[in-house]
Amino acid sequence: MQTVKVIFYKTFFAREILFPAILLLCSFVSFGAKVQVSFRTEQSKYKEGEMASNVLRVVNGSEKKINFYLSLAIPEGWTCTKSFDALYQLNSGDSLFIPVKLLLKGKEDGSTSYLVSAGLIAESNKLQFASASWYLSIESESNWVAAADHASNYFINNSDTSSFSFSIRNTGNAIEWYSIKLTPHFQLQLLDEKMKEVPQYFNVSLAPGMDTVFNFTTKLKPGNNGSFQRISKQSATTESYPVRISVQALNKDQSPGRIWKTTVDFRKNRSEIKFNEFSRQVLPLTMEMRIDNLLEASTTMSLNLYGTSFLSRSRTLTYRFQSFFSQQYYKEKAFLGNYHYLGYFTPRSAVEIGNISGFRNFGLTPAGRGIKAEAMIGRNRIGALYIQTPDLFTNPSVKSIGLRHEFELKSVTLVNYIQQTYNSISKVNINLAVTGIDFRINKEHLLTTRIGYSTEKYYNATPELNVNGYGGNVSYSGTVRKFGMRLSVDYTSQGYSGYRGILNLNSGFTWKQSERFSWTTTNAWYSQDPVYYNTQGVKFFGMKSNSRRHELRLAVNNKTSNHSFRAAWFDDDLLNIHYITKGLGFDFHPAMRSQVRFVSSMFGSYIKLPDFDIPGYFTAQVRSSLRYKSFNANVRYNYGPFQAFEHIRFSRYRINHQAIFLSAYYGMWLMPGTLSLEPTFSYSYESIYRKGRLGLRPELFYYTRNGWQFNIYAEFLASAQKIARLEDADRISTLSNDPTSFKDITAGIGLKKDLGIPVPGKRFNTAIITAFRDLNGNMKQDKNEEALENVLITIKPQHPDSLGDIGLNSRGEEVITDYKGMVVFRNMPGGIYILSTLSLTENSGWFPYGEQTLVLDKNKNIAIPFSKGVHLSGGIAIDYNVNSVEKRKPEVSRIRVAAVDSAGRVYSCLTGIDGRFNLYLPTGDYRVSINQNAINNDFILDQNMVMVSITGKVESYHISFRIREKERSLNVKRFNKDGTIVEEKE
Repeated sequence: MQTVKVIFYKTFFAREILFPAILLLCSFVSFGAKVQVSFRTEQSKYKEGEMASNVLRVVNGSEKKINFYLSLAIPEGWTCTKSFDALYQLNSGDSLFIPVKLLLKGKEDGSTSYLVSAGLIAESNKLQFASASWYLSIESESNWVAAADHASNYFINNSDTSSFSFSIRNTGNAIEWYSIKLTPHFQLQLLDEKMKEVPQYFNVSLAPGMDTVFNFTTKLKPGNNGSFQRISKQSATTESYPVRISVQALNKDQSPGRIWKTTVDFRKNRSEIKFNEFSRQVLPLTMEMRIDNLLEASTTMSLNLYGTSFLSRSRTLTYRFQSFFSQQYYKEKAFLGNYHYLGYFTPRSAVEIGNISGFRNFGLTPAGRGIKAEAMIGRNRIGALYIQTPDLFTNPSVKSIGLRHEFELKSVTLVNYIQQTYNSISKVNINLAVTGIDFRINKEHLLTTRIGYSTEKYYNATPELNVNGYGGNVSYSGTVRKFGMRLSVDYTSQGYSGYRGILNLNSGFTWKQSERFSWTTTNAWYSQDPVYYNTQGVKFFGMKSNSRRHELRLAVNNKTSNHSFRAAWFDDDLLNIHYITKGLGFDFHPAMRSQVRFVSSMFGSYIKLPDFDIPGYFTAQVRSSLRYKSFNANVRYNYGPFQAFEHIRFSRYRINHQAIFLSAYYGMWLMPGTLSLEPTFSYSYESIYRKGRLGLRPELFYYTRNGWQFNIYAEFLASAQKIARLEDADRISTLSNDPTSFKDITAGIGLKKDLGIPVPGKRFNTAIITAFRDLNGNMKQDKNEEALENVLITIKPQHPDSLGDIGLNSRGEEVITDYKGMVVFRNMPGGIYILSTLSLTENSGWFPYGEQTLVLDKNKNIAIPFSKGVHLSGGIAIDYNVNSVEKRKPEVSRIRVAAVDSAGRVYSCLTGIDGRFNLYLPTGDYRVSINQNAINNDFILDQNMVMVSITGKVESYHISFRIREKERSLNVKRFNKDGTIVEEKE
């Protein structure tokens, strides 16, 4: 009975429920197959600030009229402008076009494809019978900003610790990965917030709209003053320790993207600066005297007097006198000096007298004693010279007269030069003329040409001989994107004065393949076949020489080192030896973060002597240098012949040549600032003569408080040579004589002093400045008013050209007040200066009165009072348009807010991440404004300036600036039955 009931229920379920449902589903599938639905564009890209629009096409291919609703499956963060309640009716055989418009309400997510699914829902049974898909993708948009909090930071309170921070903000629409590189000065140590050392490289990622701030502590390493430096005439008032920061975006394929770089300088300033060594105007003069070979028969002494005086209006005066005494007999000429020079320079003229060299020209450039002058007249620069040898006031053996003219235009310079030389030794008179042009294009391309002609008249010849010569040069250098090129061609005839019988071609090409790889090729072809004439006019030929050189170099720039590989082929025929070189080289430059600097270069080659029946032989050279603090060492090792005369020797004796050369130097303070020791060591060994040389030279320096410098040295020299003649080299084992040896000790002393020669003129003045908190407002420091330490005071002349070069850098000279609140500017020229003040520590609203004008006409004590300020706070409020959808918040950080008082003094700050700002201001009336150009273009600043009157009755004021989103217009599109646009309105 139970079995019968089970069979009955199964039969009833299959007949009454399951079968009708299957039939109904099949009918809907069949019906849905006859109704076609699709989007006009199955895949489209969304652009920022636009509305995503598409058209859904529905075609009724069935035999019945259909009634349906439209259902849209929209991804999260999107919204549709169309209601889903509309009932659509479509007759048999008709088609319908339904516009679909979407707006993005959430945040963009780059590199993402959003699926929008459209379904048709039957009115009768609310079942979906057809659907279509639309893929809406958003392209990845890389956009980010980075900024450091300050360009300069300072070590205050005489401490060795400071701090800095920088931020990165991802303003794009996709996750960004960044590679961060920090390169501090070797005397700086970078620590993170946990006081652990920061790695030089690290990577971070940021989601769209996110930002991050990196905070670091900088610490001067112990013994930061341990790097030995000799005491100079003018020691720097500011010690600077830079930290270089680079942030580079990483693409998905890990290739480098956009890069941002900056440098944060950490400064250690003094509280006193001396602009001039003396209290009145003098001509600075440095005196150096040196006596060598003491306790020897050939004792010598040299005396050098030199200096440079910087005058007003960018003028300089340079002078030098040198005399050399080599014997004990009295000679007046020795006291007259062996070298004299005096040069006077202005921005538009120059005059030089004494030991000088001539103007650069394509040919014979004279040198000796004489006078040279040039001046700028309009666009013309005119110069003249007279030079003779051996002396200026004696009967000369060689004398030259020259005139030079340049005509300067914006990008073109015309050059002309003529010269006459009279040589009584060679019995020849020479005339030389050169003309040319310098042409510059966009500062990236430079083309120069020179053409020269010379005549030589040998007046002692019988008959008299005239020799004519000519020559020319064309050179070009320029860059185009990643490519750089230089090319130079020189040609002269055999009789051209100066350059005789020369053909020289040089070229170089550079290709910067990427930030990591760059290629360079250099090529040179040189030949010379000169012709000379003796005093009788007899012609004779000089030694011919030829050289061809080609080199290809690949430079690799890594994060940890820079190195290069090179391949070279040389064909040289010099000094009557012809040799061909084929070699490979490697240069290594590791990037060290410490005080260690190491450089190494290696080159190995095979040499072939075409004129000798000698197999090719191997040669190599290794050069390395090491520097650590004040220790410097250099080593050079040669295996095999390397220079032309060594190849000549090898071709004759077939003896392999090896040599090593070592040199080292170290400087150290025995008594800091007073007594130093600087030993030098050298050693060399050459295997071909079995010759070794050793040199050791310790030198002691003593510095007095009044500027005298004394030094004394002793030098030990020793050498030993076992082979005197190379002919005996194969018999050295049988020779019984002792090796030739030499030992010697020499000594010397020196003296140096910076002097000042008083000249009629102005005296210098000293300004002592004190910063303090002015409690009672009387502008004077009373006993109960606290001095302010760590106040940065900058001084610069109001009119820089009026004072000449007084040692001020371009940003002014900076000092920091000591614990007494004082700084000293000593021995400054009189004039008008601008003083600006900045507190390096938080002073709770105490501030100075902005910039001050200092009239320095005598020694002065200047007070800089800090008065209590009133707190002005505020922010930027945002009003969004109710008819638009928020895409992205405007950037309201780092916008400059400026408050200008009635005297024109400006107080400013930058807004924070949330758009808020804080200022402390003295009482008064202010115009407070923000920079409209810093506001996003989609927003309007209603009022960029607010007037506020600050009195001392309240402690804080608050103001707000409102920015309003611009009105947006909607484009309304109408479609016809086939889905094409028939009308578009705003």
